[in-house]
Amino acid sequence: MSKRKKTLPSIPKETANYPETNTILYSDGRRSYRYTVIQEDFYPQQPILVYTQGKDKYKVPNNYKIETTWGRCKKWRTVQCSITYIKDKPLFKVAYGSNFSTEVQSNKSLTEAANSVIKVNIIKIDFN
Repeated sequence: MSKRKKTLPSIPKETANYPETNTILYSDGRRSYRYTVIQEDFYPQQPILVYTQGKDKYKVPNNYKIETTWGRCKKWRTVQCSITYIKDKPLFKVAYGSNFSTEVQSNKSLTEAANSVIKVNIIKIDFN
């Protein structure tokens, strides 16, 4: 008779004291992330205002920029994510690489911009 190992569902945990401190720690049980708020501005009015995804939806202000770090030890990865509202439409950007000198952007979502970073890096791996 074999014993099955029970896997407990991971409960996401966020540790923050924002805006007193600009660092937010988040863990989903398998991965941990550190977010550092670099800049924020005013909140546009509805209907152009963008909200975060997930259970708790937060308003995202204009000129909002965060630095996100994830990974372990020597494999730390850091990107800067930002949103700017231009002509009543959000523009999402992800900057990465040396001094965040490479940037991708999307007018649809931050997820689309992040996926572009992944695609660009896969192409670099395949062709370099």
